[in-house]
Amino acid sequence: MHLLISRTNTGAATINVDELGAVPIKFSTVNLVPGDLMAGAIVCLVYDGSVFQLIGRSRGRLIGVQIFGSRGTEIYTPTPGMRRLIIEGQGAGGGGGGMICADNQWSPAGGGSSGSYAKAMFSADQIGVSQTVTIGKGGSGGAAGNNGGTGGMSSFGTLMSCPGGLGGCGSVGGVGTVLRPGASPGAGPSVGAGIITAARGIQGGNGLGTGDGLLSGNGAGSPMFGGAGGGATVGVNTPGQSATAAGAGGGGACGGVSAGALPGGDAWDGCFIIWEYS
Repeated sequence: MHLLISRTNTGAATINVDELGAVPIKFSTVNLVPGDLMAGAIVCLVYDGSVFQLIGRSRGRLIGVQIFGSRGTEIYTPTPGMRRLIIEGQGAGGGGGGMICADNQWSPAGGGSSGSYAKAMFSADQIGVSQTVTIGKGGSGGAAGNNGGTGGMSSFGTLMSCPGGLGGCGSVGGVGTVLRPGASPGAGPSVGAGIITAARGIQGGNGLGTGDGLLSGNGAGSPMFGGAGGGATVGVNTPGQSATAAGAGGGGACGGVSAGALPGGDAWDGCFIIWEYS
């Protein structure tokens, strides 16, 4: 028989049909678990002489995707029926370096590195009723001649933490060949049991100035989304470009020939994407 479910089950369930009494509903030989019968779903039950079998409902299907991308703290509450999840975490990127120079000097700042990245699988028992999600803030572009800011850490309870990227090197003008390094990757992520993959961020690009031209350092691309770091700037008196994807670093500012002072580009905040399975 087919039934329209009016209320999601919270555990083992029974049904009374044709005065049979409360007959268990099972998935093969196993009692139902929360979410096997979802409100609004139409299900098929077959009576085998002792129990009603739930037919055509596979376990392990994707039942929800939750995305957390706003800086600050929120609460993750599992979708009913979630038995395990795969989570991707991204730390915030580091800001690009700022520049300052006098007349007839070169000043190409370095780009910020991206935040660290991790992917892991956790069971419903590990998640519990809820988890606190913290999204790190992207590092600010450095003011004139200063390094960019460090990206904030993104964390999922105590199960996963992804440190942010570092700020690119600020640039005070010089002559001849001027090299300002991009930021090195920050610390690697911390993940307990269930880890699938983990990586530190990507290094920011170097800034380089010579008598033949100027090029600031690019912000490192996002490990989660690929690319989208603040681009390198070419020429004189150009502020750093800001990142456009979660975890990417900000680009360095670029200046020279005439006196000037410009900020680096801002990095992007962190992110969590949670894939929930029955």
